[in-house]
Amino acid sequence: MFRWKSREGVSRSGGTGPVRTWHNAIVEPADGSASTGSRLLVPKTSGKPSCPLQGRIAAGCWEHITAVVVLVDTRATGNVTLAQLADFISVVSLSQIDLSADLGGVDSILRLFVQPPPEAPPAGLTEWDYAFLNGLYRASYSPADQQRDIEARMVRELVPR
Repeated sequence: MFRWKSREGVSRSGGTGPVRTWHNAIVEPADGSASTGSRLLVPKTSGKPSCPLQGRIAAGCWEHITAVVVLVDTRATGNVTLAQLADFISVVSLSQIDLSADLGGVDSILRLFVQPPPEAPPAGLTEWDYAFLNGLYRASYSPADQQRDIEARMVRELVPR
């Protein structure tokens, strides 16, 4: 699955929790122009796209996740249910999110393995998780506007009417 990439070219999740992910992705120019022969704009040595980054979104590039490998250390999951674990894996796999990021007070399944553990971890996907995934997968096709579009969609879904 990763044979055409060097180790540095494979995106691996950060953090220290019991779930690790490796994303196999292709980075292409968003303007539809021809890409470099192998459809990759990821140099083999750096693992970073040759497009300017705005946060985790590359301006001028599309990143297509083609496969995700998930490794779970079940001895380190504690009293987590299978449903909670499946929901956590789905958000992490679909979003390629930074697990070491500070989640603040956000009510999210992503808090399942934070330290110190929350008093009452979410039983499954929360409204925030649904809004995030909805915003991410319905985002603008213009890379320059993606981050603002995701934020606006989340606000529309989360703010009471």
